[in-house]
Amino acid sequence: MRLPVFPAVRCLTLALAVIGALVVTACALPMASTGQPAAVAPTGSGPAASGASPGPAASTGPITVEGTGADSSDPITLTAGTYVVVWSASPPSTTACLHKAALESTNEEYLHELMNERITKPVKGQRVVIKDVPAGIYYFDINSECAWQFVLTRQP
Repeated sequence: MRLPVFPAVRCLTLALAVIGALVVTACALPMASTGQPAAVAPTGSGPAASGASPGPAASTGPITVEGTGADSSDPITLTAGTYVVVWSASPPSTTACLHKAALESTNEEYLHELMNERITKPVKGQRVVIKDVPAGIYYFDINSECAWQFVLTRQP
């Protein structure tokens, strides 16, 4: 599930995507003895936005999101705390590329800009510390002409 990067349609599309994901998840999960879906914790590995979960289980391991160009990650459930984002970006050819990204809450109450840079040569391992992140469902919103990767980790 990919979210659009156009602000005018993001809210409606996001709401429909989250509702659809919850319905699909609820139908696919095994039933617990109480008749409620069993909670499944993310593993922290897999494809883009690994560990992403629109349900109640919070992501516990590093979450890696990668791609090329403008995109948004799958929803990621985070517990309150301090997080570190380690990012990398590289131009698609010998020309420079613009690279801008943010960590945003799906309810649009929280936004933390990660960078807004012109990338002329590969950049690796740049760290951004984000303090006092409220618990909630988030996603990476990437507006870029570069190839990129983000690794999000909660600090103890």
